[in-house]
Amino acid sequence: MDIYWDLQNHKLYGANNASQLLTAWTVVYRDDLPVNLYLCRPASSGDTDFTVEAPAANKSVRFGVRVTADLIEGDLLVAQTTWAFTGEGEASVAAANIYFAGSALAVALTAATLACTAEFTLRDSGTGRDADSTQIPLTIQYDVNRVEDAELEQAIPLYNFFTDSAGKQCLRILNQLGETLETMVPPGGTGIPS
Repeated sequence: MDIYWDLQNHKLYGANNASQLLTAWTVVYRDDLPVNLYLCRPASSGDTDFTVEAPAANKSVRFGVRVTADLIEGDLLVAQTTWAFTGEGEASVAAANIYFAGSALAVALTAATLACTAEFTLRDSGTGRDADSTQIPLTIQYDVNRVEDAELEQAIPLYNFFTDSAGKQCLRILNQLGETLETMVPPGGTGIPS
């Protein structure tokens, strides 16, 4: 996901285009979302609406999420403080994967959706103070496809009939990964495929 962060106006955009203003963001619980964050300012001219710029050497990006109803004392549910900066000037980008999971989020997500506030912060590493911040409403939706569902699918056996080296019909029970769970061999059979 590309996000253009207009530092001058404290707004987030989905593209280098002022018509792509992000007014809210929705993600699914347990998603590991790759994000490319472009720090920018309104362009004075040209084909794009924003001019991307490299951050000052002493600046770092932080991302955090808290429940909107409990911003003051609530737990930080999601955090990403390690961003990889690449490129120079207008080719500068900060990249990170934001993982929308964890024990604090699992405890807070007691309904199908959770209203949160996400914040991108540009922090001055020299002073440890926030130099710039922008917030956006964030909804986290409970996921539909879960790990335990995949495990359940793998537990549903598949059946494979084969003739063994003794000419007997055998039955092999496999899991979804094709691994043999059990082989049934009739009397006089070898269980070795012919």
